[in-house]
Amino acid sequence: MSSISPAGSRISRKRLPGLLLLLLGSVLPLQAVADKAVPASEIKVIQKLIYERKMAEAAPRLDAAIENYPDSGRLAFLLGQLYYFSNIPNYPKAVAAYDKAEPMLSKDSELYFFRAAAKAQVLSAYSERLRPDYAGALADYRKAEALGSERDLRLDIARTLYETRDYPAALEQINRYLNNKPQLWADGQMLKGNILAQMGQHEAALKSYQRAARQYDYLDKLQFYQAVSLRALGRSDEAMAQLDKGLKRQGRAYFQLVYLKAMLSYEQKQYQEAALLYQQLIERRRDWALPLLGYYNSLSQIGEAPISISHILDLALELDPEVVIHFHQQDLLRL
Repeated sequence: MSSISPAGSRISRKRLPGLLLLLLGSVLPLQAVADKAVPASEIKVIQKLIYERKMAEAAPRLDAAIENYPDSGRLAFLLGQLYYFSNIPNYPKAVAAYDKAEPMLSKDSELYFFRAAAKAQVLSAYSERLRPDYAGALADYRKAEALGSERDLRLDIARTLYETRDYPAALEQINRYLNNKPQLWADGQMLKGNILAQMGQHEAALKSYQRAARQYDYLDKLQFYQAVSLRALGRSDEAMAQLDKGLKRQGRAYFQLVYLKAMLSYEQKQYQEAALLYQQLIERRRDWALPLLGYYNSLSQIGEAPISISHILDLALELDPEVVIHFHQQDLLRL
């Protein structure tokens, strides 16, 4: 049997995300004295293997090169790419590799772009206990922009400003982006809708979502976003219609759609329906405390004795000791 290198053990043979296509149009110049000892041909081969998505071949070759040239900034950068584009990415290790490369590649805008992207990745599907380093990501996007990156980073910067909750700055940034009729115009409109919704401007948010729907009406998360604003405006029936439309798609926002439908059902005093919806979520997402508390509240309204359902509340508190606070202060757009 052939052995697998430490980096290779983390790399999948499966197709990598579309972002990989943007990676390596040309070999960037070697910048550090240490890098000059690395044969350019070897870097090109490894780079080409990554570009061709032959990650299982690239990984052991990169390991061998790093062993011979441990101080190479370019090789450290490529190691970051391997971690980033693995089928099961390891973003913290990608950031660590980019950090090692930075002293030698401090004039390389691509280093900062990919480190920003790695820092901005969601590390936990639940709550904010492992919140991404959005402030660090924003700083790196700014560095990449200042270094003259050929990428249009305005949408990335607007999105990161949104995640840092600097909504006025995010709105200013996204408006500048949209004014130039960009290729990702619909993405920009969807983000603008989220920004406006967070600022309490739900009517304006709906207009942005409707513009985005010209291209992305098939996205169930767009139905979810519209339902959030419609609920905030007291238009519960319209919100429910958007949720039902999104649920038919069985898409990536399915859990969020079910959760919001359960909330709306509870608010409309349809406690049995709310309980059934929360139960569906619990059966499929056992690590999520919010539906457990919603289920407990719904059963309480139906008339279940507290002692008979106390185990549900106990489980919610075990998953998240502050679940009651999170339930009443939840940010629906960040579920």
